[in-house]
Amino acid sequence: MNISKTLAAAVLLAVAFNASANVQDSAQATRADAQVDKIASNVAKYIAEIDRAIELAKEGGYGKLQRGSEARLASARETIGTLLRDVADPRELPVDKRLELFNAHETIASIIQHQDKNRVVCTRERKTGSRLGTTECLTVGEREERAKVSAELARDTQRVMCSPGETSTCSN
Repeated sequence: MNISKTLAAAVLLAVAFNASANVQDSAQATRADAQVDKIASNVAKYIAEIDRAIELAKEGGYGKLQRGSEARLASARETIGTLLRDVADPRELPVDKRLELFNAHETIASIIQHQDKNRVVCTRERKTGSRLGTTECLTVGEREERAKVSAELARDTQRVMCSPGETSTCSN
């Protein structure tokens, strides 16, 4: 009985996460589009600001960087440069490329602000039974929590399905 309560709680939590993600989904997609609109006004100025922020971060202007942050900054900057290299207007980028641009920008911002758990990551996914893709935007912390709940649910389900015996690997 206790396991069924745990399963029910996990399912309710998963449904709550999904509902929360759907509400945030449109808001974050709107944020991503707003960022692209802002970049479109002056791409060269945007790139110069990103470069200036990265240099300040490397010099310690925003505090000490965590280990591995410089490589992540360089990777995100390279992504931004690649996406904007041959584009006159970033609003013309396909949806997945706009999301990639948004994610790279959020990576830089989260490293500089030392708030990686609050960094928003957007992915484009197709739901089962549908041809249309949806954009799902969650923070790194929300993604980690979702993975933790899924792992607990799988572990609890396996515990219920496990039947003890000589050849069983079940742990009681």
